[in-house]
Amino acid sequence: MINIKKRILPLMIAAIAVLFTGCNNGSSSSQDSSSRDLTDVKISEKVLTWAVPDTYSISKNALIQFNKTLMSKGYDFAVKFVPLDSDNYLQDLDEYEVKNGSFDIVNSGSNIYGSPVNNAYQLIQNGYFFPLDDYLSTESGKKIFEMFDQKQWDSVKVDGRVYTIPYAGVGAREFNFVFNKKYVSEKDLAGFNGNIADLKPLLEKIPTSDGFSHIIMSLGFLENIYPYIDCDSQYYGLALSHDGKGAHNPFEYAPFREFLSSYHDYYKKGYMNYEVPSYAEGMDYKVQQDFLNSGNFFVYVEGNYVDYEAIGAETITYQIEPLYIQSRPSVTAGIPQNSEHKDEAFQLLSLVHTDNQLANILVYGEEGVDFKLENGIAQTMDGGIPDIRLNDYCLGLYGSVSPTANETIIVDRATDRKNYFKDKVKASPYLGKNFDPTGYEDIITAIYKIYEENYDIWTRDDIEAEMDRVNQELKAAGIDKLVDAMNEQFGIK
Repeated sequence: MINIKKRILPLMIAAIAVLFTGCNNGSSSSQDSSSRDLTDVKISEKVLTWAVPDTYSISKNALIQFNKTLMSKGYDFAVKFVPLDSDNYLQDLDEYEVKNGSFDIVNSGSNIYGSPVNNAYQLIQNGYFFPLDDYLSTESGKKIFEMFDQKQWDSVKVDGRVYTIPYAGVGAREFNFVFNKKYVSEKDLAGFNGNIADLKPLLEKIPTSDGFSHIIMSLGFLENIYPYIDCDSQYYGLALSHDGKGAHNPFEYAPFREFLSSYHDYYKKGYMNYEVPSYAEGMDYKVQQDFLNSGNFFVYVEGNYVDYEAIGAETITYQIEPLYIQSRPSVTAGIPQNSEHKDEAFQLLSLVHTDNQLANILVYGEEGVDFKLENGIAQTMDGGIPDIRLNDYCLGLYGSVSPTANETIIVDRATDRKNYFKDKVKASPYLGKNFDPTGYEDIITAIYKIYEENYDIWTRDDIEAEMDRVNQELKAAGIDKLVDAMNEQFGIK
């Protein structure tokens, strides 16, 4: 299917940007890290504490404005955000509660690449979060329930129960092949289905030259191949195929090996005219971006978000469909069992997911200082586009927040998002299933280490021999045991 697009609905940009940048929010100079733990802000006697990743930022004045707005709407509680170390999230959470008592709302934090721990699942498995099913049947609960598609609710279920609010951005990933119309037509692309091997006859028509790259496609992590080959990608390094046949060792899985073989072939033929971004140095993509800016490329392959304004060429976009939603996205928010203010905590969660005024303050900052609204569009005070990726990511309030000028909105953010998941996203065969990694932690850690050491395997001379070598290392690390355990837990024979 070929889609000619001006801009893609940015449902997932925040999550992907944050996972690999680790930068601080730059939306306003008033929102600095020094004012995150706002213990001196007291609007109400009843203050709910909300644990968030330390990449979240809100100014003191914005928090005061938020709490005063809560009071003006008739609520008798306020909120205080407490930042936790993103790299040691669960440990920091535990240490804080030992000293200060239970939080009232907790964002589960991001899962760390290479770690066998899935924060949200571990917290639920340990009985930390209170089930929300009864709350979701209340008047305020129905409002927040209607904000999401049923598949999104299914994505956060454990043993059939809901413990956290779905996060808007993680779980379904778009993949786009953006072709330069200078070198190809829609007729040329008829029948293209997203298989990179099928690009070969098109690539061979264009001679290699300095200052031109046939392909711009950065894998980063080997697991980023999985969605291109119709597999889930969040299961401890294993590929879970969407045919329902379960987990695979990717280096024994034919579609994975074929993808790597084609990728290697294109690189060796000079179709990727740039050095491999350094994993250790945080993946510098400047050279690739220069090719896009100048329009000197044939096809740009990108997951999730395409910034068409940064591309100096007319384009045709092919999007891999269907998209799949998986279980257990990061940074979902829940209510601890030991909270003394569960009712108020759920009221607050419902409000920030449904009340535009409140959500805007938490994401954009103090209205009239950090941002302004013009015809429902959020802008910086000088009319620019706010950079709120980290705040948007940390809280997951996409649907209730005003859009920015670089978005294409059909109805509104919430409705567009729900329709997006309803119409374009399929449920993974493993949706709602969760793998218990207990006893397999060392194997998982070893697998990720092998992947990290071989992230650039496609640059090496004999790709078949290299894939065989990595496969033997994975088998020695115990990958077969992990595959068998996962398939057994998921009921797959």
